[in-house]
Amino acid sequence: MVRFDWIERMGVHYAYHQSLLNRVVHWICIPIELGAVLGLLSVVDVGPVDAGLVAVALIGALYCTAELFLGLLWSVQLVAIWFVASTLLADLGLWAIVASSAAFAVTFTVQLVLGHRIGENGRDDTARNLSCASMSKNPVPILLIFFYHFVEVALIAGYRPTVRARVDDATRRELARLDTSNGDPNFAC
Repeated sequence: MVRFDWIERMGVHYAYHQSLLNRVVHWICIPIELGAVLGLLSVVDVGPVDAGLVAVALIGALYCTAELFLGLLWSVQLVAIWFVASTLLADLGLWAIVASSAAFAVTFTVQLVLGHRIGENGRDDTARNLSCASMSKNPVPILLIFFYHFVEVALIAGYRPTVRARVDDATRRELARLDTSNGDPNFAC
């Protein structure tokens, strides 16, 4: 059994991703960001494989622990992202590090500016997520953020309506809390 309530955390996270613009930006940028990170990791050998593939196995196991079927589907997508990134960057040497870093920086900036600043009128949970991860020394909530956007698409498509209802309830509670706190994102982690 997982020691975190990913459904509740997803609902809280989703409160900061209400505009269609922001959600579409995340759906596009997150695979690119993951490709950039996996591309960076793919230049480091860990025995017979590279660190990117090791990261895919570890993060895929976490996602499967949270939600088995969607975790497996996302893991397959992560393997494909890793394959494309490592193949594209294989012959670039040090330029692979530059290209991956630039791709991550650009897409993350697009998410913050276009997605959160414009699409969400400045409402952003990035600093809060990083602060909570730092205080708790628990990377799981940060690692799940990438998964939430994939799960969101499945829930919109009708997958597991009871999970969708729980996520929606958590989102409503967080939005109500934000409304009564004048948008102050501070909360107990």
